[in-house]
Amino acid sequence: MDEQFDFRALLLKLQDCLSDNDRRRLHFIVGDTIPRRLRDNPTLGGTLDLLESLFDQAKISEQDFDYLIHTFNEIHCYQAVQRLKEHQLVQKQRNQNETIINLPDLFDDNEEDTMNPNQNLSDCVSSNDSQQRDSASSQVTISFNANDINNDTLHLTKTQIQSETKQFKINLIFLKQKLKSRLTKCQLIFFLLHIICILILILLIIFLTKSKRSISDILLIQSGDFYGNRGGGYEFNDARDCQLTLYDKIVTISAGWTSDTLDYVTFLYSNKRSMQRGRQTYRYSPYTSEFVLNPDESINRVTIYTNTRLIDNPFAPNGTFLVVGLRFYTDKERSSELFGSSNGTQMDESFSNFTLAYIRGNALGYIDALQFIWYRKISPSSAATLLTN
Repeated sequence: MDEQFDFRALLLKLQDCLSDNDRRRLHFIVGDTIPRRLRDNPTLGGTLDLLESLFDQAKISEQDFDYLIHTFNEIHCYQAVQRLKEHQLVQKQRNQNETIINLPDLFDDNEEDTMNPNQNLSDCVSSNDSQQRDSASSQVTISFNANDINNDTLHLTKTQIQSETKQFKINLIFLKQKLKSRLTKCQLIFFLLHIICILILILLIIFLTKSKRSISDILLIQSGDFYGNRGGGYEFNDARDCQLTLYDKIVTISAGWTSDTLDYVTFLYSNKRSMQRGRQTYRYSPYTSEFVLNPDESINRVTIYTNTRLIDNPFAPNGTFLVVGLRFYTDKERSSELFGSSNGTQMDESFSNFTLAYIRGNALGYIDALQFIWYRKISPSSAATLLTN
């Protein structure tokens, strides 16, 4: 019995699983693929005609009946679905067994496909007669005593077995070549990425070495040293407190002082924000002054004076270390007057191609500590936010 016979026999057995309502639902759901006369005839004969119509339209076959499984599943005939899936599993197992079958006695080409050139004519005639007598038995029948395939019989010829074996070997060779190709591509991509990373590192080293630049030379922000006593007063930061950006610049610097002590200093920025640093309580400063910058002018150097002064500080009865004087210089060859006193240690701070951006430090009644933050001269098209920490 062939596969189509077995499949049709299974379809007949499935009719016992269908009720009258199941048949009506089956005829309705496939109604767009069958003639009207079949759709209106949900009897046993009508259902068999429906299945025959599906065969004719190639909707189903003994090899492919997924359409029928899907249809029975949709109308909730789960018993029919189970029987069809079992038959499908048996087919798959049968096909696998056909692929791996091994019959070495059928591949002896030397005995059946070759002829000794020294044979005489009578031997050739005898051999040809023998081949003709055995041509009727050229098919090999292999039976599998397995319960899961219902003792079915497979009919395999020598040519079919050779073809299946050859195809299996070709598929195996193709799979190996494909895996090898993919592995080679991955290795090549990894190698190229590795080369690119090495080239980038070499170019960076050459750039920094030839131009004699350090990492700090390519930064926009440069922080100066701290001058004075960072342990006194309250911490302040003009960038944070005045909400500065890289576009903002210093417009005016004002200060108040006595003969030997700087009382306060105030920086006014282009965003019209300012904060007074020092003299948080009322105290008279006999000297005051302000240094107004031109629109195209910036500060490029600062002179700082620090020393110890006896002020009202119970934590430092022997004197408090303070910033006592400041003087500012611009890139237009101008300078401010001395804010405060020069009686102390003098220090100058400047950075090539940098201008003063803002200040931060510690202050309360006096200027306890100062740090100057500088930014590199850049084109207006560049934008960034100043460091606020």
